[in-house]
Amino acid sequence: MNQSDFDHQEQLELDRLADELEASFKNPTLSDGFADLLQARLQEHPWSFRGAIQNNRVLRLAASLLVITTVVGPISALVVLIINAEPEKSVVPIWDLPTFEEALTQEVQPKDDLAVPPLDTSLEEAFGLDWHEAVAQSNRMALIMRQWTEANQDVAFDTPAMAPGQMNWTDADLEAIQSEFERRCLLGISSPPPSSLAERILQLPAGVAEGQAWISAWQWVLNGPGVDAPVFF
Repeated sequence: MNQSDFDHQEQLELDRLADELEASFKNPTLSDGFADLLQARLQEHPWSFRGAIQNNRVLRLAASLLVITTVVGPISALVVLIINAEPEKSVVPIWDLPTFEEALTQEVQPKDDLAVPPLDTSLEEAFGLDWHEAVAQSNRMALIMRQWTEANQDVAFDTPAMAPGQMNWTDADLEAIQSEFERRCLLGISSPPPSSLAERILQLPAGVAEGQAWISAWQWVLNGPGVDAPVFF
């Protein structure tokens, strides 16, 4: 059997076994028919290149290197050609520009396709008011809150609630409206009140506002005029 049919470790073990047998049996006598049996075994398992590749790691490594060098060579040559290829020169178009005199005398054509952006009414409808009126009310409320805070800086108030006391203020009493005014001042809420609360404040009789500075102040916030706040507190 050819030595390539065994891997290296098996071959070393067989060599050691052969040396021991040869040392133990100097001229052994072979049995009858041994030569014919050995020849038949060799014919049953003939040597082949595929079998040698499968059983010998050295041959597998050599075959792998051969395949790699066969593939890498053309690829490397192609990469070199691509890298060293000259870049395509871009052509910059050149237009004939009019002279200064031609530009001055050139007739200006009117544009008939002017696009007018759509009117955005979302801001104007904020809180049921025009947008600029809502901003004016917010500014006036900020001035009133400053007056109220300075006038009540030594007064200890309870922690205000984050949510309003009512959702519908149509039938709210005077105490509830005053609590809402103080809550907004304590939290720094300068945005216009909801429509039901604004209507309720404006419907308060004139006699009720006497002696109640916060009512006069809130009515001025809603009606104005101007942005220079009178002294209410």
